Amino acid sequence: MLIRQYQPSDNPALCRLGELFWATTRFGEFAELDTDSMLAVFEAVNNNGALFVADIDSKAVGAIGVMIIPFLFNLNYTQMTEVFWFVQEEYRKSGAGLELHKRAEKWAKDNGASMLTMVAVEGPRQKAVDRIYRANGYTQADITYIRRA
Repeated sequence: MLIRQYQPSDNPALCRLGELFWATTRFGEFAELDTDSMLAVFEAVNNNGALFVADIDSKAVGAIGVMIIPFLFNLNYTQMTEVFWFVQEEYRKSGAGLELHKRAEKWAKDNGASMLTMVAVEGPRQKAVDRIYRANGYTQADITYIRRA
């Protein structure tokens, strides 16, 4: 397995991963999936944060995108925030997800983040993701809700 920096040639594979992730969420109740938007987000995250890809047998099977933003309550602190993190289902036991996560954390620490924040989207993987976060020292700090405007 190789964890590496994103390249624009990864776009088709990352869009495929995004579509797979989308299918596991409730976001479709609120917006349509738009590939051009995903491509713009990949570019923005890559240019303003970090985007890493997990390759197994020369195939992109997962990715994580993170950015460092100011901490709302004290500008002396910054936080790494996850934009997305997804590993294709058949590769979840390969260690790719954890390696992506470790690489993002290292990047964040190397780039001055004071805190690390990750997301667990409601759905079939929520409990497993919660266990991963807690096993890696994270504490639940927020629950997010969504509705149409």
